[in-house]
Amino acid sequence: MAKLYDYNGKDDGTVCMMPWVFTTVTMKNTIRPCCAFNLDNAVDIKEIKPGIIEDSFKWLRKDMLAGKKAEACKSCYENEKFTPPGDIQPKSMRGQANTDYRLDLQNLDEEFIGLKGIELSLDNICNLQCKMCDSMFSSKLYARDQHLIDIGIQSRKPTKVPKQRIEFIKALGVDWTALEHIKILGGEPFFSPNFEKLVDHLLEEGTPDNLVLEIVSNCTNKIDTRIIDKLNLFKEVILTCSLDGINDYNSYQRWGSPGWEETLGIYEWYQIMLTNTKKRHVHSTYSLLNINGFAADAKWFALNEPEYRVSFQFVKEGDQSPYIAPPMYIDWLIEQWESEMDTDDWPGDDCTARVENAIAKLETFNHHHKNHGGDWRDFCQKIPALDKYYDSKLVDYNPDLHEYLMSDPQYEV
Repeated sequence: MAKLYDYNGKDDGTVCMMPWVFTTVTMKNTIRPCCAFNLDNAVDIKEIKPGIIEDSFKWLRKDMLAGKKAEACKSCYENEKFTPPGDIQPKSMRGQANTDYRLDLQNLDEEFIGLKGIELSLDNICNLQCKMCDSMFSSKLYARDQHLIDIGIQSRKPTKVPKQRIEFIKALGVDWTALEHIKILGGEPFFSPNFEKLVDHLLEEGTPDNLVLEIVSNCTNKIDTRIIDKLNLFKEVILTCSLDGINDYNSYQRWGSPGWEETLGIYEWYQIMLTNTKKRHVHSTYSLLNINGFAADAKWFALNEPEYRVSFQFVKEGDQSPYIAPPMYIDWLIEQWESEMDTDDWPGDDCTARVENAIAKLETFNHHHKNHGGDWRDFCQKIPALDKYYDSKLVDYNPDLHEYLMSDPQYEV
């Protein structure tokens, strides 16, 4: 028996509850303790065996109990460096998990406690062709990804995901009655025929009165009220709206989506129709295509929808990640944000802290990037290629970024 974790009333900075109570099933049929865990360390489920969820990350639990920070968990540890002084809970998935699953009440050993939560990538069926996405997560992007390979812009192979993947999910050997929380990702869950199949499975095999469904949606379509009625049978539905800007940047990046105002209107429709939802949550993904609007977005939500919880992430890898940009671009970007912060109607300290935190994170991770020149060149070449494929023009959606890029000889419209 491993030594029990001696909880002293404070987070020790290493232990995370996720490996004891949670699992994430990826689109590639691999498992990991959470979505922040490095994909290179995920376990491939070639064959579903008893105990595979419980036993796969015993090594991680042992390391955490010994005070060792796993390299695969560095995303949380790095994010926690940006926790404002005085905040009790670290700004990371680890910090949230330790609150949600009450680390303060645990006496931990290396054994799995029991599966309380699971994140499922349902399938890649989607109605959009997001420019920062790929065919692993959108069925509509297979032809685009192949086109980019054909013209020498991209090397990552197009991916197809079996539409019958729902049967794999049902066969995982999960005790559905014990689950308290399920997070459902796509593709686009509300566009997939597998979504209702999963909901029916949970109603039949789970304990809906005790189960919270968390659904991440682009909120560009309204599902049948028959399915709404089924969702209202669960304890709670947490619906997250993916929206990448309170401006035309969202339409440019999330190609095929309606305007941002219509998207928020559909999201509000869901909030009315779902009688068991309590929290409004918008999540934004920022790439080089829309990140110059970050401060304006933060301002808009603070002034117009202060009750919303608004979260964000920067694209971490690839030629659209803000972390690959050269220092001159970072200086320009911060100037854009600071100019917005200088306006008379800027909301105040909380919004300022949000932007300053983003600046610190951007500068830190950008500084560690090793290949600014090559990746930035790829980005400058990819925009015109994407615009030609989509029949779009950056200047029509993000004129400020277009104007900046016009001074770079690598950007040839």
